[in-house]
Amino acid sequence: RYPNAKLTVLATERNKDVFTGQKFIDRIKVLSLSPVAIIRFIIKNFRKYDLAIDMEEYLNISAIIARCAGKFRLGYSHMLRSWLYDKTVVYNDQQHCSETFADLIRSLGANIDISERLIPLYNTQHDRMIVDQLLRQNALKKKYFVAIAPGVAESSKNRLWPKERFAELADRLYEQGSQIAFIGAKNELPLIEKIKGLMKKKAANLSGKTSLPQT
Repeated sequence: RYPNAKLTVLATERNKDVFTGQKFIDRIKVLSLSPVAIIRFIIKNFRKYDLAIDMEEYLNISAIIARCAGKFRLGYSHMLRSWLYDKTVVYNDQQHCSETFADLIRSLGANIDISERLIPLYNTQHDRMIVDQLLRQNALKKKYFVAIAPGVAESSKNRLWPKERFAELADRLYEQGSQIAFIGAKNELPLIEKIKGLMKKKAANLSGKTSLPQT
């Protein structure tokens, strides 16, 4: 419907790799979350975009940025921040997050079916070489290992599954013939070591050793 439309993604340093290399994205702006950087962005981009879609479900600052940068604002209907949008969608946390994000676009009349295949992250030959080397160093075979990411973001600690359950799950998978590798950010190393300490079987700890595309 809008052949000349351009898609700009506002990302942080933490999640920029999710969008990097995707051909349907025209531009990626990486924003520091410091107050000075946010104010500068708002002033420079005030009402610059025809449509601002806020995919953040909790942090209020994203709603403020969307309100200032977009001429029309779309976001989720829960919490007081919903007052800053022109159109809202129910935040459904009982489905895969990709479906919840797609609900925003569907509210604009788009027909999106993502049930069959998610878009893979972009990665390079160099990324694949690093992963192959890491697997060899930890004696992990590509077809027989399961990667487990037990960590959560700082803003959602309530979603963290108990360490004992991760340990039990990993032991069961091992007994079924799978090798186990825990993955995550570098600051999740202590959490993973605690989980490994509760396990009866062995597992590799790869936290902090891969970038997001490599993971």
